[in-house]
Amino acid sequence: MKLFPAICPQCSANLNFNDSDEFVVCSHCQTKIYVSKDSEQNVDFDKFLNLAKISENSENFEEAFEYYSKALLLNSDSAEAWRGKGYAAGMLSNLVADRFAECINCHNQSLRVANSNSVDALKMEYALSLFQLARSYFDLSLGHTMQFISVPDAQFEHANRCRSVIALCEYALSLDSDLSTIKTFINDIASRCEKNRFIDEDSKIYFTNLKNKYSQFRPVQDEKSSSGNLGVGGFVAGVAAIAINYYIASNLIGIKNVIGAFFTAFLLFIPEAYIFIFGLLGILKMRAPSQEEKK
Repeated sequence: MKLFPAICPQCSANLNFNDSDEFVVCSHCQTKIYVSKDSEQNVDFDKFLNLAKISENSENFEEAFEYYSKALLLNSDSAEAWRGKGYAAGMLSNLVADRFAECINCHNQSLRVANSNSVDALKMEYALSLFQLARSYFDLSLGHTMQFISVPDAQFEHANRCRSVIALCEYALSLDSDLSTIKTFINDIASRCEKNRFIDEDSKIYFTNLKNKYSQFRPVQDEKSSSGNLGVGGFVAGVAAIAINYYIASNLIGIKNVIGAFFTAFLLFIPEAYIFIFGLLGILKMRAPSQEEKK
C-alpha cells in the first residue's frame, strides 16, 4: 500500500493517505479532507477556485476566503488556492485584530507546493501583493488614529498595529530583498512611531532600531518637496516684503515718485533678505541628516 503526503488546508498539519482512501481526517483539527482524484471532484475544485477568484476580484474577501478554503479541501496542493486564501485572510484584517500570521502561513504553503520553476517569480509577485496589503492596513489604522488623535489609547493601538504591518513588510522583503520601496516604508513608519509619546520604552527601542536599520532608505522625496515649498514660500515672502516697503516709502516716508519709492523699498529689503536667507539656511541645516544618519 502506497502512502501519499499532504497538508491539511485548515491547520497545515502533515497528512498521509493511501491510494484507496476517499478522504482522510486530520488528527490535529479533525477536518475531513477528500483525497480521491475522480473527475467529479476535479470539477468541484475548479468550480470553487473560479468562484474564489471572482469573489476576490470583486473585493468580496469573505466569500473568497470561503471558496478558497473549499477548494483546498479538494486539492491541498494548489499553490493558487493557498495564495488566494492567504491574501483574503489578510484583507479581512480589522482594527481589532489582524490576520497577517495566517496570511504569511498560507503564502509559505503556496510556495511549498508550487512548481519549483515558478517559485522565484511567485516570490516577487507575492512580495508586491503583500506590500500593498500592508500599506492598505496602515492607511486604515492611520485614518482611525487621526480621527481620534486626542485619545491616548488610539495612538498606542496604532503603534501596535504598525508592528504587525512591519512584520508583514519584512516577510515581503524575505521574498524579494530588492524592493527598496518597502524598506523606505518601514523606515517612515518606524520614524513616526518612535516619536509617539504614548508607547512604552521597549516599543520605542524597537522602532528606533528599525529606523536605524533602514536609515539609508529615508523618504528623501519628502525632503526635496519641503525644500521646494520653502523656496516658493521665500519668493512669496520677498514679494510681500517689497510691497510693504513700497507702502512705507510712499506713504509713511512721503516719497511720491514711483521709481524713488521702489528704489527705497529695495534698499529696505536688502537687510530683510539677509536675515531671511540666514534663517532659511539655518532651517535647512537642521533638516539635513547628520553624518551618523548617513552611515
